[in-house]
Amino acid sequence: MARRELRPYQMEDRERILAALRLRRNPLYVLDTGAGKTRVFSEVADIVSSAGWRTVIFTHRWELLGQASRSLAALGLNHGLVVPGRALCHDILQVASIDTVDARLGHYLPYLESIRLAIIDEAHHTAARKYMRVLEAMRRALRLGVTATPYRTDGTG
Repeated sequence: MARRELRPYQMEDRERILAALRLRRNPLYVLDTGAGKTRVFSEVADIVSSAGWRTVIFTHRWELLGQASRSLAALGLNHGLVVPGRALCHDILQVASIDTVDARLGHYLPYLESIRLAIIDEAHHTAARKYMRVLEAMRRALRLGVTATPYRTDGTG
C-alpha cells in the first residue's frame, strides 16, 4: 500500500509539533474530529522513534488503541501493544492502554522511566488520577497531548 501524503495543514502541524519538541516543550495538538489527528501524531511518532526516542501512545478506549495501531501499521511501523494478556515487548514504539499501564505501574517503572515521548490521545482525560500516576512515572518524557476538545466541562486544566 502506498503511503498517503499528509494534507498541507497536517504537514504544517507536524512541523510545529516537532519544533516544540526540539525546544523541550509539551505541546497540545487541537484539531477537529475527523481532521486527521491520529495520522499527524503517527507521523510524529515515526520521526522521533526513528531518531531513537522510546515513544508510547496512550489511549483510554479499545477503539482508539486499534485506530492508533492501524495508523502506525499503515506507515509500516513496527510497534508493540500494551494491553491485558500481553507481556511488555521491547519495541521502541508502543501503543498502550492507560488502564493496563496503570494496573501494572510498579512492574513497568523501569520501562516508563525510559520513555522519551508520551503521546496522549484524548488528552483532556489526563486530569484523571490514573493518567497523573503514569505520567509522573515518566520523568524524562516529553508529552504531546492530542484532542478535539481541549476544555473540560468541570473546569479542570
